[in-house]
Amino acid sequence: MLSPMLRTVQSARSAVVLATLCAICVPFAAAGGAPADTCLAFYAANPKNTNRWQNPSSFARFSISQSPWTVQKGDVLEYEVLIPKENPEKNGGIDLLGDREDKVTVDRSTLGLYKAVDQNGVSADPATVLEPAVGKWYARKIPLDGLIGQKIRQTDIMLGGQQPGQYVLLVDNVRIRHADRSVTVLYENGRRRPLGFSG
Repeated sequence: MLSPMLRTVQSARSAVVLATLCAICVPFAAAGGAPADTCLAFYAANPKNTNRWQNPSSFARFSISQSPWTVQKGDVLEYEVLIPKENPEKNGGIDLLGDREDKVTVDRSTLGLYKAVDQNGVSADPATVLEPAVGKWYARKIPLDGLIGQKIRQTDIMLGGQQPGQYVLLVDNVRIRHADRSVTVLYENGRRRPLGFSG
């Protein structure tokens, strides 16, 4: 059922797949059966041309952590992301849901609304085309200065597009690095029980 796009990354690390239609996790063995690092793979399909901002079904949001925390001065969201070259559109990434979400819905991004950018000035909005992550792992560091004081209740993977077809997004090592250099790990390794899906 899952796209053969995943084969391109299995040699590097195995994928724990979040299959959006049935909301299950399936472990993939690394190439040759050897133990390997793991990542999360998010699979979604868009059966027809849709507008992601007018039709939420074209943009999927899947919760990977519901551990609450409050954004402090100096907090930085870090994660690694890979977008297969075969994806119809080259976007997707991590988003945060907080208490002040009057403008945030399934198809709008908190990081986009607060205009967060990563260390290279690339928008942290998961709807942004992310060329540095196409076909290879891209490590992102996103300062959360615009969200200081906001209580984050949920960490999500977001993926979507207007073009029909299969979409796969891989993420790994999702964490918050604090000003004192301590780290809050949101995902690092292993299986992840699905916490919720909308889209």
